[in-house]
Amino acid sequence: MDIGDEVNFLNEVRKNYMLSLKGLKYAEIELERLQIHATAKGLGEIFDKAIETAESDLDLANSMMPDIRSLNHGIKDLSSEMRLSILAYFPSPTENYKSTNEDLFDSIGIAETDLVVCDVVGDSMIGAGIKSSDLLLANSFEVPESGKIVIAEIEGKLFVKRYAVIGGVVHLFSENPNYEPIIINSEQKFRIKGVVKHILSKI
Repeated sequence: MDIGDEVNFLNEVRKNYMLSLKGLKYAEIELERLQIHATAKGLGEIFDKAIETAESDLDLANSMMPDIRSLNHGIKDLSSEMRLSILAYFPSPTENYKSTNEDLFDSIGIAETDLVVCDVVGDSMIGAGIKSSDLLLANSFEVPESGKIVIAEIEGKLFVKRYAVIGGVVHLFSENPNYEPIIINSEQKFRIKGVVKHILSKI
């Protein structure tokens, strides 16, 4: 088997293994066929390697999902459009992924009453891996600590910055050297709208 054929075989095994975890019968049948083919052609090691690769991918995907132990529950009406918009950022091949609107808040680990959603515009937080067009999910109930990334409202405008209290004064830092820190004075209308918990990027 040449390299191209081996790669194709690996991809087929990996794909059908993941789909079989979702309970798709055709994928289970195809995976069985591929295993029989691998045994007959002496490709057992390649088949096993494909399964190991798929499981490694699943472990990585699971590690990027919110910790199931930190779930909160709340009651708040969020439009179906917003729910679907958020769900669009959670593509996952895992069988445990909850894809219904009702399970959205379990997936992100933020109570409905506490969820703040923010679209990112600009590059001031690029050093923190936050880029323009990303979607941020923040918890408005969590008390911010120094070093946390927050969504802040200053004079009616929203900012995404790293929060710090220095000498009793709030400082908001960018993760881009082109932007100066924002120092909050007592005359400004300022509040923390939420502590950022998830940075969701479109692929």
